[in-house]
Amino acid sequence: MVFHSFGDDMPEEVQVASGRVFKHLAGVEGCLTKMIELDPEAREAAYALEVASDPETLRRSDVAIRAVWSRYGVDTAVREVAQMGHPGPAVQRLLTTCETLRIQADR
Repeated sequence: MVFHSFGDDMPEEVQVASGRVFKHLAGVEGCLTKMIELDPEAREAAYALEVASDPETLRRSDVAIRAVWSRYGVDTAVREVAQMGHPGPAVQRLLTTCETLRIQADR
């Protein structure tokens, strides 16, 4: 989903930032999925990825999914932890949102 592993050929600073993201945000993957499921356009885009391989469908799906994650602050939280090396206010907001979505799903 949002987390990708890269080869050893990426610059060291990118490897460090990527490691920070994995360390501090790896537990939110289920939440990222829930965000997509709650948005009809993103949900349709995610399903399209299962059967499509053409570049335009992949691009449209990526845009739709990233738009949803952006609305929830995922991109801000990822940048924050990658740059700071530890969770800050954006990560806390994301974790609070994830907990709220989990509680709503359990009802």
